[in-house]
Amino acid sequence: MRPSRCLALLALLFALAPCRAQDFVQDAWSSLFLATVLAQQQRAACSELDPALASGLDAALARLHEAHGPEVQAGRTAAQRRSGPDGVDPVQRSVAERYAQRLRQQDAQGQRAECAALVAHLETSAGRSRRELLEPSFRQWFARQQAQRHIRCAGLDGIARTLARRLLAGEDMAAQRLRADAKMAEHAAGWCRQAQGAAERERIEVPGNFALIRDTARAISEAAMPALARDPSHARANGRASARRFLAEPDWL
Repeated sequence: MRPSRCLALLALLFALAPCRAQDFVQDAWSSLFLATVLAQQQRAACSELDPALASGLDAALARLHEAHGPEVQAGRTAAQRRSGPDGVDPVQRSVAERYAQRLRQQDAQGQRAECAALVAHLETSAGRSRRELLEPSFRQWFARQQAQRHIRCAGLDGIARTLARRLLAGEDMAAQRLRADAKMAEHAAGWCRQAQGAAERERIEVPGNFALIRDTARAISEAAMPALARDPSHARANGRASARRFLAEPDWL
């Protein structure tokens, strides 16, 4: 197999991998839960620096549990699931030890600033909506997943337009390559649409008409080599019509 085809196959396998969009929700709630653990475990140290900091931690924790109690509990469940048979205690200890070490490396003023920052973080989290808590986690997950899968969702509109022009140009010698490229675009757009759907459920906006790109790429892949289709004449006509319609669409970027 040629190197270019190997790379194309790897990219396709990544695109076909499950979306696992629930990961960004679990990441967000795990972080929220670990912040509450950190506050509870560092309360005594912060109290020694300034009793008002301990009172601030207590108030912020109470407000956070009142505003996002189910999310904190979901974060605990997610952390336990990821920790495996050892449970969540080793994770809690690790987080607390790293924070305590960071405190020890600073003078009293720096330690007060760290405790105050923890209070502020809890207060800010308590004041945020579910969407506001989830969106940073989603953006990080979305960027990481695209990099791992060798996909750039924002570039798929341009790729689909290029595929449409290639089909309409009638380059028969490149039909096999066009079909392969269109198949990759179809699967990439399908994954982007899944991720977009997960974001929409949390009222997070991801621009792009990935369903249309997916359907257009599928029609182009069939039209590129119509002899492989059940109805070659329909595949050819449908692909060319889909290409023309897509090129007539405004660029969503």
